[in-house]
Amino acid sequence: MVIAVDFDGTIVEHRYPSIGKELPFAIETLLKLKEDGHRLILWTVREGKYLDEAIAFCRERGLEFYAINRDYPEEELIRTRNFNVNIIIPRNKSFMTNCTYKGTCC
Repeated sequence: MVIAVDFDGTIVEHRYPSIGKELPFAIETLLKLKEDGHRLILWTVREGKYLDEAIAFCRERGLEFYAINRDYPEEELIRTRNFNVNIIIPRNKSFMTNCTYKGTCC
């Protein structure tokens, strides 16, 4: 499955633009999902240095994403587009499945 994951409020406490405290079991759970063969997409409003900081935070903990703010690594980043994933894990933790998100990213 392809799983989109928010950063602030999902992986860390929501303290944007700072990086909040790591939420219990977030990284471990995401690493297990990757180990089980799922593709993880980081889907966040962060841009520029704030996005770089979030990516570095995850990398320091061994978490790499298949793609960041796009469906696949080679896709051109566009602000408004369709977003096709099997599951979205947003900051409010209300899981959505088999999604096509049509809206504004970032």
